[in-house]
Amino acid sequence: SLDHYNISDEDHAIPTSFTGHYKGDGIAISIDGTNWIKVSDLSGSSHISVNLDLVALFGGSADLSNVRIKFQQYDNYPAGSDGREFDNIQLTSATGVVPQAVPYSQDFESGQPNGTQGWEYYSDNEGRIQVVGGRLRMDDTANNNTYSLNEAILHINLTGQTNVNLSLDHYNISDEDHAIPTSFTGHYKGDGIAVSIDGTNWIKVSDLGGSSHISLNLDLVALFGGSADLSDVRIKFQQYDNWSAPSDGREFDNISITTGLAVQSFPYSQDFSSGLPNDSQGWEYYSDNEGRIQVVGGRLRMDDTTGNGTYSLNEAILHVDLTGQTNVTLSLDHYNISDEDHAIPTSFTGHYKGDGIAISIDGTNWIKIADLTSSTHISVGLDLVALFGGSADLSDVRIKFQQYDNYPAPSDGREFDNIQILSL
Repeated sequence: SLDHYNISDEDHAIPTSFTGHYKGDGIAISIDGTNWIKVSDLSGSSHISVNLDLVALFGGSADLSNVRIKFQQYDNYPAGSDGREFDNIQLTSATGVVPQAVPYSQDFESGQPNGTQGWEYYSDNEGRIQVVGGRLRMDDTANNNTYSLNEAILHINLTGQTNVNLSLDHYNISDEDHAIPTSFTGHYKGDGIAVSIDGTNWIKVSDLGGSSHISLNLDLVALFGGSADLSDVRIKFQQYDNWSAPSDGREFDNISITTGLAVQSFPYSQDFSSGLPNDSQGWEYYSDNEGRIQVVGGRLRMDDTTGNGTYSLNEAILHVDLTGQTNVTLSLDHYNISDEDHAIPTSFTGHYKGDGIAISIDGTNWIKIADLTSSTHISVGLDLVALFGGSADLSDVRIKFQQYDNYPAPSDGREFDNIQILSL
């Protein structure tokens, strides 16, 4: 990490790799002083934080006893017409980052957490990561056409865990949305949350759109396999854009990681009079883009945070133990807040952008049990043998209530109340 100052210097990019000298501006690394690998471009003034994966750069058997890091500038006038300055150069080892124990929480009230608190950071170009007003903010230091990537990575020890709940508050500061892919290696220029067990290969767990409370259930077996080493799981929060707040940027707060999702006993009832139930009460949540899930007036409401052409999916999933049950009734009150109807299919895997109620015993394969259209009282008989077979494991049945549209209430949205699961 270092502070870099541009003294009206024109940018001359250096290539990804080169030998000897190359006439340009950048930072490169070498183990022999001849063959160089670029690790950062240099453009406008910025704080630079670069993660150097030495195995990926040089191979696992490389001699690292004399690593060279080259800071270079190329132009034709003295300062202040040309030139660059460097300051506060620091080298720290990622092995010094301490994976945190669960349950974990971070509200950034004590400032920006460091490596001993489980965090590492990366910014390229003019990116900036700092704590502002008790929130972790990512934005750009300059307003121009240079886009910058910011990453904050939390290390956490999830050994022995399979289902983990990650929740946080995310605030969009007029930031345009740049989606990240389902999986990627290293750095990807976009907005989202991803997880990794090696720091190189990443799996997206959430896009970032409008401001929202995010609650994600991380099925670690499905993500990484049953034999994965979970002693140092990385959770990466990232932002990508080209202006400083309040014109661009994102903020994060109230990050919580728990492993206590408690499957609820049968019979079950929920009227939301005590607010939004959490994982210890058997609930998990998912929203993409600008989706929002909250309790309003004693009802569970799903809508969009912003009225525009971006559609958002909201899901609230209840976990209930139906072991030994065969004929069960699900009843609830459903309220349509001017929401257009988007039907879900008879069966689907993962997420489907639509309105309805579905059921699953594995959290991946879903069966529709009700469409959602106009406001009505819903009562559905659940023949669990017919749905899943007579030998199915019913110890953690998931019931998903979902809504999909593009405007906030009262222009769009759905509400749910008085949920009951009883015997026929």
